[in-house]
Amino acid sequence: MFANFILRNILIQMIRAIDEVLIYEIDGLRDNDLIENCSKFVLEELEIMQPVYQAGLYLFFLYLNLSPLLKYKVTFINLSFEAKIEIINKWSNSRLSSKRDFIRLFRSLTLLSYYDNCKVLKNEGIDIKKHQRMLCYYNSGNLDG
Repeated sequence: MFANFILRNILIQMIRAIDEVLIYEIDGLRDNDLIENCSKFVLEELEIMQPVYQAGLYLFFLYLNLSPLLKYKVTFINLSFEAKIEIINKWSNSRLSSKRDFIRLFRSLTLLSYYDNCKVLKNEGIDIKKHQRMLCYYNSGNLDG
């Protein structure tokens, strides 16, 4: 029970650390509310995945967290922001497709949440009410017109 709590806490910290980098890549800002919102969404999506997929992703989280130990002597969670950016960029451009795919999945989930945020939509000049109506229409399943 206690081990699960510790592992979940590490997972939450990892998701937040990766989202901080990915959101910074998008808009150059480090908005804590937006990072928390995106991180919550990513965690929720991971938690509804099939257990076999979760296990594979958790291994990648563990690998990403421990990989900086050799070079930086700290885990990914404890790295400086600049070092986190460097590692995410290395994984994004890695020769190993599994590393690239892990970051690509994470980036996709983050982008999905990021562009569904009212503050972001407002900054992009999108009418929030029209966007919400469009989502209601889309979610109704009545797409035939």
